[in-house]
Order: sequence, then C-alpha cells, then structure tokens
Amino acid sequence: MLDPQTKAVLDKLEANPMPRIWEMTPAETREAFDLFFAENGLPPCDLVDRVDRQIPGPHGSIRVRVYRPRTTTSGPRAGLVYYHGGGMVANSIDTYDRLVQHLCAGSDCVIVSVDYRLAPEHRFPVPVDDAYAAAAWAYENALGLGIDQDRLAVGGDSAGGYLTAVITQLARDRGGPRFAFQLLIYPAVGTRGYSPSLGEFATGYLFERAELDWILTQYITDPSEARDPRVAPILASDFSGLPPALLITAGYEIMRDDAEHYGELLRAAGVPVDLHRYESTIHPFLNLAGVIDAGREAIDECALKLREALVAAPVRVAAENEFVRVVHVSLGPGEDSPPYEPAGPVVLVDLIDGSVRYHADSFAPITGPTQDVRVELKAAPHSQFGDLDAVAVDSDRYRVELENDRVRVVRLRFEAGEQGLMVSHPPRVLVTMTDVFVRVVFDDGRTDERGAPGGLAVWLESETLQTENAGAEPLEVILVEPKSRTNNYAQENHDA
Repeated sequence: MLDPQTKAVLDKLEANPMPRIWEMTPAETREAFDLFFAENGLPPCDLVDRVDRQIPGPHGSIRVRVYRPRTTTSGPRAGLVYYHGGGMVANSIDTYDRLVQHLCAGSDCVIVSVDYRLAPEHRFPVPVDDAYAAAAWAYENALGLGIDQDRLAVGGDSAGGYLTAVITQLARDRGGPRFAFQLLIYPAVGTRGYSPSLGEFATGYLFERAELDWILTQYITDPSEARDPRVAPILASDFSGLPPALLITAGYEIMRDDAEHYGELLRAAGVPVDLHRYESTIHPFLNLAGVIDAGREAIDECALKLREALVAAPVRVAAENEFVRVVHVSLGPGEDSPPYEPAGPVVLVDLIDGSVRYHADSFAPITGPTQDVRVELKAAPHSQFGDLDAVAVDSDRYRVELENDRVRVVRLRFEAGEQGLMVSHPPRVLVTMTDVFVRVVFDDGRTDERGAPGGLAVWLESETLQTENAGAEPLEVILVEPKSRTNNYAQENHDA
C-alpha cells in the first residue's frame, strides 16, 4: 500500500497534472523538472564546501561540482562520482545540489557530481562518454581532490544509476578506473523481459511506461542501439568482477523488477549486493525527500553504506616502490594495529603533534590513539642533492629536521602567498602537514598547480622547480629524502 505522503504527492499531481514530457520542448521539460523537485525536494542548505570545475572530455569540457565535507580529518577521504537522474533528458548538478550536499555530509566522502550532456541534443553514446571521462578524471586526479584512490565509489539514481551500471562494466573491461563500491538507486538498466512491474505500474505512479518508451527514442538514434549493453547494461554477457553494490528500488514503479533482476545477475556472478526495496513509495522518491520521509531515509542509508563500504584500513600502504614503503596509520583510543613489520628503518611523521622520529630497528606494536605516516626505507635511489639543493639555496624555508647516512628529512613552511626560490629536489616522499595548494614553475618554464589535503603521503621523483603558496593559509610539508652514496657529495668533496 502506498504510504500517505506518497499518495498525497500523486493526488496533487492528479488534481493539477503537468504536461506530458513529449508535449514540451527540452528547455520546458528541464524547467518543469527543476521546479517540481525544488518544490518537493530537500530544503535549501549549506552543509558542505563545493566548487564547480570544467574538466576535459571527448566531446568538449564537462562541468563537475566537487563537494567536500567540513569535518576535520588526516589524509585523503573516500570519494564518490555521482550521476544525476532525469531520463537522460533533464536535470543537472544544480537540480541535485541539495540531495548531494546531504549525501556528502552524511557519508564524509568527497563527491564529484557530473553534469553530463543531455539528449536529445546529445544522443548516445555522448552521455556515456562524458560519464566515463569524468570517472577517469576523478580517479586520475584523486590526489588533488583529496580522495583515496583505493576508496573511490561511483553511483547515481535512475538515469544516473544506468550510467553507473554502464561505467562499472566499461571500467572493468578497459582496465580502469577501479571502483571500490557502486550505488544503484532505482537504475534504468533495460530489460530482459522478466518485468511484471512494467505493466502493473504503467500508469498513475508519476513515472509511466509511455514516458520511459519516449525517453529511449530521444536517447538513441537507431533502434538497434537498444540492444547495446551501453544502452541496456542488463544485456551484458558478463557481470563478474564488478564492485559491490547497494541497490535501492521503489515498490510502486515500472523499473522495479528489472533493477532487482540486475541485482540478481550481479549476485549470480559473485558480486556482493545489498538490496533494499522501499515498498510503499514511487520513483523518484529520493528527489521528493522534502515531502516523502522515505526519500530522506534512503539518502541517509546511502550515506551510511558508503561510510561502511569505504572505511579506511587502520594500517594501509599509501605508496610503495623499490625504494620506500609508505604506511598510513590511523587508530582511535585503545585500538591496536594488526601485526605489522616494517620493511626497513622507519621515518615516523606524527600527524597529530608534527614531530619526526627515526627508528633504525623494528619497534613495538602500534596502539592508538595515533595518526601518523611511516616511511620505511628499503633501498637508496641513485640521486644527489646537486648545486640547487633546496636546503642550501633556500634555507629560510627548507630546514633539515633530521639527517643520518640513510635519510635526510626536511621541513618546509610557506606563508600564504609566499614564493620560494628555484630549487632542486631528489626523489622523495612528501607528507602534507596542512592542506596544500601551490603554483609551481619548472626549470624548463612549464607551470602547474598542485593541491592536496593534510595528512597525505606520496612519492615524487626528482625535479627542479619554484614553488608559490597559492592558498589562503600557511602550508607545511615534510620531505623524506632517502640517501644514496652520491648524496654525500659535500662530504666526499671535503675529504678530497
């Protein structure tokens, strides 16, 4: 039985019906959708930080909106690439701003909301190409977005759920990007013909069969494309190797049975699927969360499942190569780490008090609370500090924290707007003690901008550059520089 709130929405629409979707121009359709969801969705809010960006795509630039929680944390966060719904013909990241804000605040994820191109102006496969390009961009730029690349999810509702299903299949088949989780909210996955709900709820439940059929004619150019798994992902031949999923459906909607059949195909292929049918409501009830409580409950459920699925391991490898292994440790009060054995002498950077310590040998088991980065020295790269060594050239900003025959550790501080000198760096691990946003000029004239959250640790190769703090606050980083024999050039020259 329909819940009273859902029935009230349907009764109101019956008393004052909207024009049918095919009776409006694309612009009128989008305006009508925006108005309807603004009136019935979540109220205006300011819960998280957000910024719009233009990113490259195969059909031109794509607008995305990056949402960042305001809670404090050390190290990168989990991330989510989100695709909005709207039947491939309507809605935008603006339509979805309130919903995504709540999802961001509740999940504590950085969310990249994608404004993919819409039909009929941009038919298949353009929106799929946009969606894939945005997911690949988020994965490749995870560092600058403050996202842990290993904890990146993808998700969406309705048409966005369709794009999610397609992109996870494409990512598997193309070898990336890798997703840790997928969020499928009443996804439009197509049909294999096992769909009683398609007839049972064909009319009278807001999203009708005739609209679904019409949308397909606006999206594809040739009827044969309807059999392409990139249009109907339920028609794929292989569902193995896809990310674990939360699948949400509504009890009174035409796509219910096909979406749940898609979940069954995933499970049969060994993919973990958590299915929750909200029995007494309609498609698209998350967009109606201002007047249907089940919509808000589903948003909260999605946020909770993202937090649970993308939780960071207490001890995890942040980077590793032949020279170092970089381990990030995050433990609460009284928590103990799993058995842990360093790969060599350790430089420990404490992210809480900012101290740096060197351990030549193994040390005791780790007990919380602690937030630290451990740089384990495995072997020395073949490098030297050189004539433009940062410590020698720009000693006011680059100061040696500790040094021995295995490693040099340098602390770098820049005030807001401060610009350093042109200096050279050997291969190194960079640990951000604060949020960082810098502009750099390389010795060959190239320029770049780099950003990272506090608590991040990455391996960087040798480079010569000039750095400017482009952020509004002072920045501080730790540089851990493994030494090779030729690092001791100054001592060798002195001895000679």
